[in-house]
Amino acid sequence: MPKIVDHDKRKDEILEIALEVFATDGYDDSNLSAIAKRCGLSRATLYQYFRNKEDIYYFALKQSTEGMFQKYLRIEWSGKGPIEDILEICDDIMATAERNRSKIKNLVISIGKSDQELEEAVYRRTAKLQHLFRRLLRNGIREGRVSSDCDVDAVVRQIVVLIESFCFQLTFFGGNSAGVIRDVLHSLMRSLEVRQG
Repeated sequence: MPKIVDHDKRKDEILEIALEVFATDGYDDSNLSAIAKRCGLSRATLYQYFRNKEDIYYFALKQSTEGMFQKYLRIEWSGKGPIEDILEICDDIMATAERNRSKIKNLVISIGKSDQELEEAVYRRTAKLQHLFRRLLRNGIREGRVSSDCDVDAVVRQIVVLIESFCFQLTFFGGNSAGVIRDVLHSLMRSLEVRQG
C-alpha cells in the first residue's frame, strides 16, 4: 500500500528547514541540494514543492503574513476606534511573533543575508501595514478621536520601529525586554488619544 503524504505538512517542514539553512549558510550561499539533504528528500521531490530557493523565501513571507491583512481589515471596520484598532493589530503581530519565534529569527537572519529583491518583497509587505496605520490615524483625526497635533507619518514610523524592535528583542534576547517595548507602544498610542466626555 502506498504511503500517504500530507503535502501541506511536508511543505511546512521543508520551509522550516530551509529557513534554518538560510540562517546558517546565508541566503546567497545556500542551495536546494543542501535543503533537500537536510530534509531527507531528493532534489526531484523538493522540486515538487518549490521551484527554487526564491520560491521558498517568498512562500515564507506569504505564510508569515497569511490571513493577517484580512484580519486587520476586519479590525479596522470593528468600530472600536483607531487607537484600539492599531493596538489590537500591533498586539496580534507581537503575539504571532511570540508563537513563531524560531521562524521569525531564521527569517530575520535570512533577510540580512538576502539579495535586494527579497528585501524589497519584505518592504512591500510592511508598506501595506504602514498604509493601514496611516489610514486609521487620519480617520481618527477627522473623527476627533486622535489628537490633531499627531504627525501621522512620524507616528507610523515609530510604530514600525517599535514592532521591529519587539521582534528583534524577542528572537535574540527573550521575551522580558520585548514586554517593555509593548508597554512603550501602548503608551505612545494612548498619548495620541483624545479623551471623550
